[in-house]
Amino acid sequence: MNEIESLKKELQETKLMVSLLMEMNQFKGGFLARSAHELRAPLSSLIALHQMILEGLCESDDEEKEFIAKGKDYSLKLLDLLNQLINISELEIGQFPVKLQVVSVNKLLHKVDNLVKIYAKNESLKLEFHFLDQDLKIKADQNLIPQTLVMIINSIISVVEEGKITVSASILKPDQKLIINLDFPHSLKLLTEEINLLNPPLEKPLEKNYQRIKDHIFHGNNLSFSPSQNLMMAQTLLEQMGGNLKLNIPPNLDKQNQIQNNTIQLQCWFPLVVDE
Repeated sequence: MNEIESLKKELQETKLMVSLLMEMNQFKGGFLARSAHELRAPLSSLIALHQMILEGLCESDDEEKEFIAKGKDYSLKLLDLLNQLINISELEIGQFPVKLQVVSVNKLLHKVDNLVKIYAKNESLKLEFHFLDQDLKIKADQNLIPQTLVMIINSIISVVEEGKITVSASILKPDQKLIINLDFPHSLKLLTEEINLLNPPLEKPLEKNYQRIKDHIFHGNNLSFSPSQNLMMAQTLLEQMGGNLKLNIPPNLDKQNQIQNNTIQLQCWFPLVVDE
């Protein structure tokens, strides 16, 4: 490869790096706006459900009772989502500070492996954990850190259609940081999901949308945050523990500027405990 070709390749990689970093930065911004949009769709469905009950659109008394029971279930799940946001907000303002403790990396990875492997298997994805030869330790909250990693990995699993997800650890010695690497088939959907893709409020008249509303409430919405929202919350939790979530840019491009190995990597950075 001559110098001109080398410079062209380097320019292509730089363009992709800038593009992905801009998308990552856009993904990290607007936490409040995204949270509000995430809650708007299920809240709109709940309002529509009660409107149908009040306007006598249920086909029978049994169906009306079913709608009331479903409405209660929706309300409780919405309350749970709100509580998640409140808990993270309280951590951010220091009302409930995290408790940094010494955590074994291998024990942490084994625990997370047990928590996520069933979900990966159900989605027909291969999930591999590579453990360290030596048992290194990091500073983190023993309760929050496994929950945070599970949140990140489940978010990846939910957007990867096929292939293998690999979880491994490495050390950045100059900065005394431990990095948990999550390699997965390339999917920027996880980082760039637009909040305006959420279902808009169901329009009137209700009579024409009866079946659509019923199907949406009973079959089309599991009332959980989107993968992007979960990833944003995980980023917040990591920062509270002195860690960070970073996007590692794949270095290899072909002539069409496509990533050759079709993988992308998220990295969770943590303070490394160094033995004196």
